[in-house]
Amino acid sequence: MTEGGEKITFWNRLCYSLSTVPNYMSQISIGLYLPVFLLEVVQLPPGRVPIVTTTCNVLWALAFPLVGYIVNRTNTRWGKLKPWMFVAVVPTAVAYFFTWFSIGTSGETSKLVWYTFFACAFYVLSAVYGVPQNSLVMFATNEPKERDILNAFAVGGTILAMFGGSLIPGSTLAAYGAPVGYDPCTNGTNGTHPGASLAVQKQAFMVSASAIAGIYVLCGLVGVFGVPERKNMKPDNRIKSGLHNKSVIKHLFTFRPFICLLFISGFLGMAGTFIASNISLVLQYTLGMEDQTALVLPVTTGIGALSLFPCYLLLKKFGRKKFLVGSLIVFFLPFCVVQMIITPSMLGSALVPTVIVAFTWGGIWNQAGTLTSIVMTTDVIDAFKLKTGEAMETIFYSALLLVNAAMAAIAQALSNLLLQAANYNANDCVQPSSVGQYLRYLVTIIPGGCYLLVLIIIIWFYPITEETRKTTKTALDFLKSMEDDYTEVPLLHDESVQYVT
Repeated sequence: MTEGGEKITFWNRLCYSLSTVPNYMSQISIGLYLPVFLLEVVQLPPGRVPIVTTTCNVLWALAFPLVGYIVNRTNTRWGKLKPWMFVAVVPTAVAYFFTWFSIGTSGETSKLVWYTFFACAFYVLSAVYGVPQNSLVMFATNEPKERDILNAFAVGGTILAMFGGSLIPGSTLAAYGAPVGYDPCTNGTNGTHPGASLAVQKQAFMVSASAIAGIYVLCGLVGVFGVPERKNMKPDNRIKSGLHNKSVIKHLFTFRPFICLLFISGFLGMAGTFIASNISLVLQYTLGMEDQTALVLPVTTGIGALSLFPCYLLLKKFGRKKFLVGSLIVFFLPFCVVQMIITPSMLGSALVPTVIVAFTWGGIWNQAGTLTSIVMTTDVIDAFKLKTGEAMETIFYSALLLVNAAMAAIAQALSNLLLQAANYNANDCVQPSSVGQYLRYLVTIIPGGCYLLVLIIIIWFYPITEETRKTTKTALDFLKSMEDDYTEVPLLHDESVQYVT
């Protein structure tokens, strides 16, 4: 039910699903294609690319807590969240387009300044849209069941975004007859084979950027006007017990489940960035599949995204920890083995289907890790609410997004530095064999180390079990029933739930 007593309609749910599309779609496309775009189309040296990516991610990380603080203090006649979504949606789409715009200059400094400025503008503005959009589910309705339905619709929006973020750039490049990335050996610069020119590739990237920018505006505005927001939220009477804002913040950053969640989410994000930002280069230089890259990426990403629903069912059946450990063993380890041993000469004509199966199988693990992190966030919010009486959704999401952005910046910087150490050069007709080998490590060994740290944290340090999670839910339901009967309710400390050691 909304504030006025009206039910959340199917249209509201659909609009909320679409509101998740803009940021996910743009970030998927940037994660898969921007590194190769900067390296091989813009032709920035590998040592310069980290300046763009790291600066963007640092500013992105800093933007989240600032935006969360500003949004939390906003109170207008149009609501708390949707005014910021409305203000941000068009400028964010414009900044996204110019991140892929070719400025027609060969000057390294001018290109570096251009792409750093617009990429940073996109990242910061996407935080202005993303923080209120992520929090909107908590403001759309006060009914937990309705929130669960909205989250289920959001999963559908995420699937659509992941498929579109890989399909639109890939299909546009294919329509222009351009492979992903610029190979001078096949484009007439240093070789004799005909192919798509650099100018054609630049045009293809700009066309795909225009399409995604248009979708960003359309879906963002649908979310703004199609999802209700409760404007006069009932204050939590438990805060009258004496906990002040500074004390609550202190409790938050000494709360063991929250600290564990920051590390878990951060290392999952870092590993995912290593894989996403290097997968196009792996297809080109490790597996020699530059002509099939535009096909492989959308197919594997789309099928992997469809695995979200069965992953969700398995997660509910087996629990968070068992599901995460099992998914790592079943999906990621086989992917690593295949990536470390396959070569074009080994498989011949079977290379393409083998790679599609392997990448799809590994992509299922990525969805499993992301989904587990999302549901664990709600567990930690509930546990903190039980202990302190304060949910602090915007602070939680801002902190998590900040850590993810910082870890992504580290991953992208390390990726480019390792490529530089392997003597990668986009203008070379043939890359050294060390480039292909380093790329194998960047999508297998290094992410595997991150995932190992995640498993150590979640098995030995993360204190919320399935039993304590159920106990927390029961206690919160009891507390909510008390709030329905009394105007003031003291904080409920359930000593049987030991989260902090």
